Amino acid sequence: MGDADKDLDEQIREVEKQIRSVGEEIRIVKQEIERVQERIETCSNLQEKAQLRDEKAQLRDNEAQLRREKGQLRDKEAQLREQIQQGRDKCTEFEWLRQDMPSWDSGSCSKTPSTTQKERMYTPVRVEYWNVVKDIEEYLNKADKLKRIYQKVDNLTVTRGKRNLEDVAGSVVASTCDFVSKKLPGSLVIYVREASLEVPPEPVAEGGNSKNPDGSKAEDREVQKCLFYSKPPRVDMLVQSNGKDVAVFELKNGGLGCPVPIYKLWARCSCRTGIDLNCWCNSDISEGHARSILNCILQVYEHLVLAEVGYGVLTDIQNWYLFKRDHTCCLYISVGFKWDDRQPPLPAAIAYLVNSAVDTRGEFDVSPRKGERPWSWEATPCTSPSGGSDDDEDEDNTYKPNEHKIGDCETSPARTRGACSNMRQKQLQEIPASDLHLDDRPITSVGWSGCVVGGILNGRRVAVKFAPRKSERAEALLNEVDAYLKLKEHWMVFVPPLVGYGTTADGRIVFIATELIDGSPLGPGTVTEEVATAALQALGAVHACGLLHGDVEARNIMVVRGGQPSVRLVDFGFAQCSGSRDSQKAELRKLQRLLQDMMGVGVGKESGGRCPHKQLCLV
Repeated sequence: MGDADKDLDEQIREVEKQIRSVGEEIRIVKQEIERVQERIETCSNLQEKAQLRDEKAQLRDNEAQLRREKGQLRDKEAQLREQIQQGRDKCTEFEWLRQDMPSWDSGSCSKTPSTTQKERMYTPVRVEYWNVVKDIEEYLNKADKLKRIYQKVDNLTVTRGKRNLEDVAGSVVASTCDFVSKKLPGSLVIYVREASLEVPPEPVAEGGNSKNPDGSKAEDREVQKCLFYSKPPRVDMLVQSNGKDVAVFELKNGGLGCPVPIYKLWARCSCRTGIDLNCWCNSDISEGHARSILNCILQVYEHLVLAEVGYGVLTDIQNWYLFKRDHTCCLYISVGFKWDDRQPPLPAAIAYLVNSAVDTRGEFDVSPRKGERPWSWEATPCTSPSGGSDDDEDEDNTYKPNEHKIGDCETSPARTRGACSNMRQKQLQEIPASDLHLDDRPITSVGWSGCVVGGILNGRRVAVKFAPRKSERAEALLNEVDAYLKLKEHWMVFVPPLVGYGTTADGRIVFIATELIDGSPLGPGTVTEEVATAALQALGAVHACGLLHGDVEARNIMVVRGGQPSVRLVDFGFAQCSGSRDSQKAELRKLQRLLQDMMGVGVGKESGGRCPHKQLCLV
């Protein structure tokens, strides 16, 4: 306790002493009034009785004055106590962000989070890790040292006895809103509970044709009736800045603790034989638990889209996950911040997210057009309704084929089609989404090309990639088509067969479908001498066809289960025609180093240091 608090406490003790003294005086006066009253009742002399009544009235006035004095002392005591409380609440931004959280007993929480297992109207294209810790630490270090009065979480949860899960979460959000409001002048940040979210309109007539806003029939525009919601969905907490929605908070009754980062649960398990030690299925989490957490992820993403905001939080009090989406329909998820975390503290993490949400308010105001269904209804459960942004609008995700490094060699610029590419995309065959028979979850969401979804085309199990038409990702898919056609002689040997390609979703989406490989990406524990030899042979076959793969990475080398050869090369989005032996050697060296790192020994060398597959790489 500081010197100021001690001085105030001394003043309070002095005031309390005065209150007790005045209270004693009031007691004495009341006793005197009672004695005077007794004398009045027994007095027979009228003149003496009148004097006693005057004395009683004077005592009553004295009592009233003493009571007023006591009331004033009570008010002074309350003011002094408020000053002490304000002094304790007064802290710098840095101190608030590093405040200790009250103890929380999660013993009564459920083991798995509860959420509706239903088809979602909107789902992300891919889910990736959000490395936000450094940003939070920078936010914390920039906090000023100016003393202000803040609502602290412990004051809201402990001193007022708020112990149930909803109130504790509300206390954290309320104190954060108060903090951000004072940090950002001109921003009034509040939150509301159990907020209903507006769903896209259903302008559908009985016959299937949509209606105009005035109720008249709209020609040449057919939509299907929305069957996703019987009533508007509700978000547990909705943060608003100056009346505008900026972030959503979804609360679960436990079960969000996970031995692996939850963003990894988005990808379908591809190691049924335990071949990929990094897969989430090799951790201590059941498939049912993983499915429950995945449903929570999809629920938060859908709420982000419906609320037209970019930031959100998923929490069960003990674990707090920060969510962010971008205009390419990618969802980013942070690590789980624990209730008692100190590196960084939980208040700093939540404040950073709300602060960022307020700074970017209005960025996701574009909602789906009236009468237009989300892409997820028409093409794949892994796409979303934004539909209006090209890939090059997000600088971090832009496809850059003009400068790509292979090993030690800088390759020549990759092909760009420009107007020819757009013309070719227009000429692609349209295939209805129903003919793709897509799975409900992606096989993987890692890599520049986004997610890969399983499906069935022409009776064959396929891996399908998607990209918005007229985007550079669509150009990369067409580049893959060219590469697979040039490698046709190696289908089912070193590369998967090309099963189909074209457009879907009324020409808005370009797709490519290759045969689904029963295997897993190259990784620790998968590289044997036989696998290494097959990988070198596969790359040699690609070079022999006059192509450079362009992206020799472990994720693009699939190890086949029980197949011969045991390796398939995939993802030819960066492939280019080249007969340069220097480029081929550089790409070969990159593959050799990759295999050596995973095996821990040299590969591709015979006695005398010669590479047995060198002639393949130089054809």
